[in-house]
Amino acid sequence: MNYVSLRRYVVGLFALVLLLVAWSVSAGRVDDSRLPAGETVQGNFYASSYQVEAAGKVEGDVYAVGGTVVVSGEVEGDVLVLGGKVRITGPVVGSLRVLGGEVELASSVGRNVSMAGGKLLLAPGSYVVGNVIVAAGELELHGTIEGGIEAAAGSAVIAGEVQGPVELWLDRQGTVTILDTAVLGSTFRYRAARVAKVAAGATLAQVPEQLQLPMYHSPRTQVGWWLGELAWFFGLAVLAMVLIYLLPRKVQEVAEEALAKPWPSLGWGAAWLVLAPIGVIVLGITIIGLPLALVLTALYIIGLFVAQVAVGAAVGWYVRSLPTFQAIQSWKLFPVVLMGLLLYRLVTAVPYIGSLVALVALLWGWGALLRVQRRTLATFS
Repeated sequence: MNYVSLRRYVVGLFALVLLLVAWSVSAGRVDDSRLPAGETVQGNFYASSYQVEAAGKVEGDVYAVGGTVVVSGEVEGDVLVLGGKVRITGPVVGSLRVLGGEVELASSVGRNVSMAGGKLLLAPGSYVVGNVIVAAGELELHGTIEGGIEAAAGSAVIAGEVQGPVELWLDRQGTVTILDTAVLGSTFRYRAARVAKVAAGATLAQVPEQLQLPMYHSPRTQVGWWLGELAWFFGLAVLAMVLIYLLPRKVQEVAEEALAKPWPSLGWGAAWLVLAPIGVIVLGITIIGLPLALVLTALYIIGLFVAQVAVGAAVGWYVRSLPTFQAIQSWKLFPVVLMGLLLYRLVTAVPYIGSLVALVALLWGWGALLRVQRRTLATFS
């Protein structure tokens, strides 16, 4: 697997986790955010909360999304998690798929592991029967992997045992360190600008092979790419959750307005894009209008983010209405918006035309938002 394939795999993992979480949230498929120790779930366990803890036994799969997610009980199926801070300390019989800011694995996994995060730690005592695929800013491996590992990272520390082949991609400032406790039973190939630091006591089947870093691999660009994607989506997902909780009818109304009146919405968005900055400049040069200029600037910045949620709501609402997708017509608003945001991002990631699509979509969503706000304000006059 080359770097591009690995990056696509991470994007696919991202999409899979989000869609499965959205599916679990739909139709009320959310259990209590805490499964106490000693209790057993016969089937799958679904949880969505700021803090999620699964300390009991789950005879099926675990689907969880939250700020902090801890899985300390036994899971007989797979574990799929999206969270800010994730700790897996209980045995997982199936596979583990995690997207998070900080991810720690301190238990055994019976099959494969796929993880992406800012900092990934395979703690001492962790044991993976299958293969490991990761993308991280910082990677630390202290456990044991029976299979091989493919990783993209800013820095990597290998202190555990890997029985299969190792493939690493680092950015131009990245470093790889092999400590004296490391045991590598197969090939070790890495692409980096710097030579690996290998401790004298490390047990190596072969001498690590350094390969040339591709010319297009600019500093931090490749690793930072998926981190930016994760931060973008997670931030918008949280914003969408807040808006839907506070104003569910208005979010739906904005989506319907964008679909019913696309051209007027696009026109309103384009006008706001041009006129708002001019208004800020005019007000800013006067002492009396300065506070209003600051307020208008804040609204302009907030609108940039809310407009993207509006696009996600419109796209998701449109897909939900199609006869082909009858299975998702019972979905609630939040998973619909998540699906729309994901589709929106996938389309705008297409080279060359993606930026143009993103701009048009932003103006479209912004305009629909303004039109709904205008009608709302008119009711108070």
